[in-house]
Amino acid sequence: MIYLVVGNDVSFPEGVSADSNYLNPQLDHLLPNPHDGEPDHRVGYILRTDPEGKNWEVIAGGFRNQVDIAFNAAGEMFTWDADMEWDLGQPWYRPTRINHIIPGGEYGWRSGTGKWPEYYADSLPATLNTGLGSPTGMVSGSEGKFPERFRDVLFAADWQNGRILLIDMIPNGATYTCTSEVFLEGGPLNVCDMQFGPDGALYFITGGVGSQTGLYRVTPDPDMENTSKLPEVSPQQIAHGEEQRALRRKLEEYQTSTTDDIGFLWSQLKSPDRWLRFSARVALEKQEPANWRSLVLNETDPEVAITGLIALARKGSEADQPEVFQALLKISPDEITVEQFADLLRAYQLCFLRLGSPTEKQKELLRNRLSSHFPSRSSNVNHLLGELLVYVGEESFVSRAIPLLKMDLSQEEEIRVLAAC
Repeated sequence: MIYLVVGNDVSFPEGVSADSNYLNPQLDHLLPNPHDGEPDHRVGYILRTDPEGKNWEVIAGGFRNQVDIAFNAAGEMFTWDADMEWDLGQPWYRPTRINHIIPGGEYGWRSGTGKWPEYYADSLPATLNTGLGSPTGMVSGSEGKFPERFRDVLFAADWQNGRILLIDMIPNGATYTCTSEVFLEGGPLNVCDMQFGPDGALYFITGGVGSQTGLYRVTPDPDMENTSKLPEVSPQQIAHGEEQRALRRKLEEYQTSTTDDIGFLWSQLKSPDRWLRFSARVALEKQEPANWRSLVLNETDPEVAITGLIALARKGSEADQPEVFQALLKISPDEITVEQFADLLRAYQLCFLRLGSPTEKQKELLRNRLSSHFPSRSSNVNHLLGELLVYVGEESFVSRAIPLLKMDLSQEEEIRVLAAC
């Protein structure tokens, strides 16, 4: 198959398959900032087509300006996404980041201040934040003939800092934990792209914006001592990762097809692995809601109920709004973890954003249910809860939020508080 990498501010092409893993991205921002101007739903995404170019699919989206992708030895896809440099210092700033791309993946890029934080339950987090830089080319070490240490890694080019990073991928359930180290660097060395040649050497080219262009070849020096070491990973960790990724791929099959085995998808909504829960929810959303709506509304396990209600909020209709709201009210914030509370608050947001604005009675019920939980010791909860309380008209919010500015908050947290006020 042929994969194409498309950056932000580009619409999906006409004719993409309606069965694509990823379609119809929404801003889903409860309190839009008027300074952002007209809403812009366009995001960076990954396209795939067959060799004849007849069938086009959107695989994943929510990127800023990812320039390249690479597949590791296990066939998993990665990219190095760019930041938005003028957001630096703001709570919506997202550094350059290595992303493990899975089918149906939502990575949260949105225009303006509406970029999704990593704790939105309906998105996936970065696999490795890499700070400031200008990502360009990416390639898998499995394509070359370097020594074994450099085979099961990724190489990622940073144009701005004149370097190529070596990225190690450590199995972590259905995804990976990544670490990085500098493979080579120069000043200047504006690396634009790179590729392993048929001789197994790494070739890269430099240039751009007035800098000197050049074509370089990197080959192993047998007399040089290797100071780079493989991360320590146990055989059990490797085996568990292979098992969990195989399970995730099974879930992904149902993102583009229907199944009568709703129970299989349902069983993974309680998985402790966030990536499995995410894939199961996306697959569930591809099924006819009539086949799983009652399961969601009658679920008593908080983790399963919250994830299922997010799915119904995203794929249901306006007629579902009252029942989704009532089901969310049944989940007590006092009986769930802080992470689940953040997910619950996001589910409330999606209920109103996707299914319809709350009635005055619903606003009152929500103020009575949630007001006492602000402020929280969790900045994530404070962000989500603060927006929700402002949205439903909690009059005491400002008087309780302003004292937070006297506490030891980061600049980003202070801006979050002030923006809600």
